[in-house]
Amino acid sequence: MTRAGGSSNLARMVNLLSGQRSKLGWVCVDAEPGGRVEARIAGLVEQVRGRAFEPAGSEFRVLESELDELAASPSRVAALALLESIDGLRRARIGTTSSGAGDRALEGAAVGRAWAGGGASGRGDQGEADRAAPLAGGDWVCHRLGRSLATGEAEVASRGYFDVEDRPPIGAWIALIVPAVGGAMGAAGDDALAIAAWVEAKEVERARAGSRACPNGAVVLLSELAPEIHAQLRGIEARVSQS
Repeated sequence: MTRAGGSSNLARMVNLLSGQRSKLGWVCVDAEPGGRVEARIAGLVEQVRGRAFEPAGSEFRVLESELDELAASPSRVAALALLESIDGLRRARIGTTSSGAGDRALEGAAVGRAWAGGGASGRGDQGEADRAAPLAGGDWVCHRLGRSLATGEAEVASRGYFDVEDRPPIGAWIALIVPAVGGAMGAAGDDALAIAAWVEAKEVERARAGSRACPNGAVVLLSELAPEIHAQLRGIEARVSQS
């Protein structure tokens, strides 16, 4: 995806505090029980179980302009709207619409039987374990909006997992996190907004290499930036995987 044409690297340099962790603490927006983040992770679990998770799928190209606008001018409203659009495209991949609940149940049962018996997965006895913890082995990264200078270190080190703007694949974006001061979300302003994205197990090493190479803090492991949010999302993973 290309970056916005008129964005100035110099305008972004005021945000760069590389190597410094915020002392404000963080909160994850809409992560209450039954909230939007839980629903997105539940959809992610369903996608992974159904082998339909493709975070760089061509369907996300329709969001390129919104993605570049968000990079050039981060805002909470725009970030949340984009997350909803991404979620809709993820769900469309496996037909998870409100009108297809019955079909989803039948499909889920079929997938469960295939995985439990080895089926097309070829994993044999590992099927039940995989269904019980479909996101096991994965990790979470955090892309900090507006901080990238598009210098490409993370892109090269991750062998293309991150793009030149230090963004993980858009189809993996799950949640918005913001600084908290005295319990008030976003007290540090929209320039501190960040996106939490899930990394599948096979891409974890690439993502970690890219985050280590990123000189401006635009992408970092969520466990390093906000361990409390990392633990919260892991807890949601476990909860929805059991449903």
